[in-house]
Amino acid sequence: MTQDITLNILIADDSLTYRMILKQALKGLEHFTLLDTAIHGEDALNKLDQLNKQDKRVDLVLMDIEMPVMDGLTALPLITSRYPDTKVVLVSGLNRNAADMTIEALQRGALDFIPKPNGDSATDNLAELHTRLKTLFDIVRMRLAKKAQKSSNKAIGNTTSPLRKTPLTPPASAGKKHENSAIKSLAASFRLLTPPKHISALAIGSSTGGPNALITLIPSLPASLGIPVFVVQHMPPLFTASLAKSLNDKSALTVKEAEDGEIVKPNTVYVAPGGYHMQVTQSRRLITIISLNQEPPENSCRPAVDPLFRSVATVYGKAALAVVLTGMGSDGTKGLKALKGQGGGYVITQDESSCVVYGMPRSAVEAGLSDEQLPLSIISSRIQSIMGLTQTVSLSNR
Repeated sequence: MTQDITLNILIADDSLTYRMILKQALKGLEHFTLLDTAIHGEDALNKLDQLNKQDKRVDLVLMDIEMPVMDGLTALPLITSRYPDTKVVLVSGLNRNAADMTIEALQRGALDFIPKPNGDSATDNLAELHTRLKTLFDIVRMRLAKKAQKSSNKAIGNTTSPLRKTPLTPPASAGKKHENSAIKSLAASFRLLTPPKHISALAIGSSTGGPNALITLIPSLPASLGIPVFVVQHMPPLFTASLAKSLNDKSALTVKEAEDGEIVKPNTVYVAPGGYHMQVTQSRRLITIISLNQEPPENSCRPAVDPLFRSVATVYGKAALAVVLTGMGSDGTKGLKALKGQGGGYVITQDESSCVVYGMPRSAVEAGLSDEQLPLSIISSRIQSIMGLTQTVSLSNR
């Protein structure tokens, strides 16, 4: 079983105090072995080399982002290039520089990050770290189990995922020049769905693996998209601002962290700020505006995807296009039910093969709310096709 997979861990942090805090937060978690600790990135690489010579694999490195000698951002690509099966999770301080470095690290291949809690209660801080570590361990175990299953399937000549009845889409690694032909080659076997003729807004929800997925998706959308884009990514304050800045630097569209009360404009991407739910509302003059609030978390998240999707359902109804990207849990599914309850809308979910965690998309699929499952690499071209900006054939999962 996935829960029984034992993880081998390495901690890298220049602070003796925080190395001790992480060790304390690990107490009570099962099926893991802390193999060693390191005091900076270079030391982590040396420890990995030593452990490898002893035939001890390291499944997960918990690494501080800001360290002397070699910081986490510099060490990350060196670790992943030498040890591609070793996952790296950054442990980040709550300051703007650390947030910027963390977003860059996620783009360089980090699995995820953990913000260092800075609450007044040491007990609460430890509990928060413990919960986050437990979730990350579950994610890494799921990936290891999935890899083992693929190896087993390959050994018996069966490459079909056990979690999918039929291979619905081409692999995520398919290049752009092969996308249309790859999809068309399968099109005859599946019923094609017809999306709404008019789309007025695009709403996107993501969690674990989402920053990297958004870096792939958003910059590939054209400046002429013609509609607003609303994004909820599960992240704390500061990190959402850094994510928005990074996306804006790479995109033809304007990307910004959303502000309460601002008027929604086309060709603008609004990222929900950490700590706030983001919704859209209409004024009496039918002007669409952003509304931020700090109502209780939903699905243990704030921002959460469900409040956004519900508000998009109310304001845009069947003219809304929703995309659910990689992420743990089921956030977004209830909001999609509201969208479908308003007369339709159209829903694209990221397919399992291209997800870091196939949780949120899977929840939508199993609830019967996904109109298409697509690899991340072709979601942008499909959005543009729906908008009438390009011609791409789609595949249905239904």
